Amino acid sequence: QLELNVMLPVMLKAVLDSTDMLTNFLPIFTTNLIAGLAANKEKLQANIEKSPVIVTLLTPKIGYQKSAELFKESMKTGKTIRELVISK
Repeated sequence: QLELNVMLPVMLKAVLDSTDMLTNFLPIFTTNLIAGLAANKEKLQANIEKSPVIVTLLTPKIGYQKSAELFKESMKTGKTIRELVISK
């Protein structure tokens, strides 16, 4: 075995076979999964309102300490950041 790339043909065949399988799979994947996929807008909105990202956006305006307190209170009470800000 003086050849350095003795396994190169085998690896190339495996890559090409994988590409062929993926090409054959994509139409099935699209038809059976992607075509029927829909976003749950209410759930997405609820997730955004409870996300710490909202607190991060408030930090420049109200400061880190108050933002951290808001987030902790939100986690403790189950209220959204928006509800807590409006109530205060």
